[in-house]
Amino acid sequence: MGNKYLSEVIEEHKEEIIGKTDFKDYWDYIQYAETKLYDGTKENENNLILITAGVGAGKNTWIQNCLTKELHGFEKILFITSRKLIKEQMLKDINFSNDYIECKNYGSNYVITHHSLKGFFKSPEALEKLNELGFRYIVIDEVHSLIADAGYTDTAFYLYSLIQYYHAHGIKIICLSATTKNVLPFFEHFKNFKHFDFTDECRNVKPKSIKVISKAKAFQLLSQANSQNKMIYMANSVTDICNSYYKKLTKDFNVDTNSIGIIISDSRCKTEKSNTKNDELKSCLNNMPFLVNYIVKQETLPENINIVLATSRIREGININDDNITAMFCEAHDIIDIAQFSGRYRGNVETLYIIHDTKAHYRKEDIESLELEYNFLSSFELVNINIYSSILLYKATGIKTPYLNDKNYNYYKASITSLPTDLLEQEISFLETGNKSEKQILDFDQKYYLKAFNNFQKYIQQKYPLLEYNIILQKYELYLAKYYYIKEEYNNYINYRKDPVTYLKGIFQIDNIELDNSIDKITSETKEENQKIILSYLQNNNYLNTILSKEKQDDILSDIQTLPDIYLKQNYSTLGRLLKAHNIRTQRKGSNKDGNIIILTN
Repeated sequence: MGNKYLSEVIEEHKEEIIGKTDFKDYWDYIQYAETKLYDGTKENENNLILITAGVGAGKNTWIQNCLTKELHGFEKILFITSRKLIKEQMLKDINFSNDYIECKNYGSNYVITHHSLKGFFKSPEALEKLNELGFRYIVIDEVHSLIADAGYTDTAFYLYSLIQYYHAHGIKIICLSATTKNVLPFFEHFKNFKHFDFTDECRNVKPKSIKVISKAKAFQLLSQANSQNKMIYMANSVTDICNSYYKKLTKDFNVDTNSIGIIISDSRCKTEKSNTKNDELKSCLNNMPFLVNYIVKQETLPENINIVLATSRIREGININDDNITAMFCEAHDIIDIAQFSGRYRGNVETLYIIHDTKAHYRKEDIESLELEYNFLSSFELVNINIYSSILLYKATGIKTPYLNDKNYNYYKASITSLPTDLLEQEISFLETGNKSEKQILDFDQKYYLKAFNNFQKYIQQKYPLLEYNIILQKYELYLAKYYYIKEEYNNYINYRKDPVTYLKGIFQIDNIELDNSIDKITSETKEENQKIILSYLQNNNYLNTILSKEKQDDILSDIQTLPDIYLKQNYSTLGRLLKAHNIRTQRKGSNKDGNIIILTN
């Protein structure tokens, strides 16, 4: 691992990354800008840069102290981040603002979140407002969120749309992250793309040791937290934090309620406060803004807070330099979540605990459904959807999209001239109320089709979660980030379950990884739950009371051992041994040599 800051390393590749900087005078710069900077066709310009640098390398410091010095006149940086917390940290710099008017009139660099970006893609007019600010650089911080956030929000779709738009217009785009493996497929099809991997050269915050433990063991350790022994726990679910973990710590382990802090999204915080009847939990949630603000400003936990329960909101945007933090716990098994969360503490935390017995977000059947939807849409359905959507838009506004072309004319000409039955009925009723002008009738039809267009959008996005509507290009597009995210998260979970130590070594490149003996302890309740899960799987796939070959048994064994909700203390060598361990009887069918068995229902 290197020991350089990102600013030092970039200096060695300065012109490749940020472009030409040594101009004779201002007019020399203007000529450069007009002929090269805004011409996306130049093959040698590297208009799209992806920089990989470890957590703690000083990415934001480089932007504030170095990149801003390359600006001329009223040129600006558009800084886009995945987290409100990072935005707040950046706004401490007087050269950056989140006020559009201030940026336009006074030349401040513009800071927005992915969520705010969505508003500029509502219409071409809204996007033009963004263009008026005159950006020389688009900087996308924590670009891995292009993948990581796609499972639960559409903001990553608009971020990707922005990259496409500004890359086509030749504006320099610089993307930064400590974990870029999962986003590389999105960038490699762009022209003028270049990846700089500074992982081995830059500083990189890593845990000194990793221990894989059970959730029960984790809460035993959490209960021992005090002012000199503080701990942070990143959970997979807000529901678990508010409905289970807080209560468990305060009631079962008698942890002082005032010593626990919670960090979740602002929207979920508001919802949980409204729903809970627990006054102590409500007080804890009310205190969240103070806790977040304190950590952002002081980079330590408040003196009275010994335990922080958080979601992935804490994954980015918070830097902690608190010598009293001794342990961090992570329920996630995804590469991005683990790596980003472990880097929040800049003092190289003594032990990062990975919670072994947590459930996956996605099941095998979810992946199968996802692939079915993707293949169906990719084959022809997406084209059909876009043609029909274009017809509705044309009838509502007169705007012709590229789908209404000569190639598709025979397909849509009948639809252009025909009227839906319900429109005919509405027109008759409309005309019967008195004499109507041609314009009134036209306006009536346009309002009908505009409503139909909007209703069709709602229908499609409910029916096909993988589709998003690009209002700038006026077409539906596959939300590829979401597709890749779901598959990647499932595969990460499966790879983790197969071999936790090898998986974690691949992330951190350290050898000090230990499996705690707590994960080998299977309670009778767990075994009963496993049995239910296994029997449900066997029944749903019609594997009970049927002859199963040796090859089929191996397939079933592989499936069962990677079921997301099951908790096994070991990998079993045969299906028979796994079933026997969970009191599920089998009967041999035929000779021992054949190896065929029947799984019995009782």
